[in-house]
Amino acid sequence: MAKAKTTTAITTTVTLQQPLQRGDTEITTLELRRPNAGEMRGCQLMTLLAGDTDQVMRVASRITTPALQQHELQQMNVTDFFRISQEVTGFLVGSEMAS
Repeated sequence: MAKAKTTTAITTTVTLQQPLQRGDTEITTLELRRPNAGEMRGCQLMTLLAGDTDQVMRVASRITTPALQQHELQQMNVTDFFRISQEVTGFLVGSEMAS
């Protein structure tokens, strides 16, 4: 019997230049993990790879810890959002294609 491969989720941490405020909590860092196929539902992959804001927000709300809501992503500093966008598209491209 073949032994199943175990894979670990690939994650990255983003430090926000402008922290988000959620009630009494200040969010200064986000952890993003590589999305699985189910978390990509409803997305158009080519527009996501092109950095489409709506597509990035859809995926980012599913893969961030703490989990961000759409309105939090919409109010985010553009520099921080761009960094998240880069990380999301980087997960899709993978290290093999990035080099």
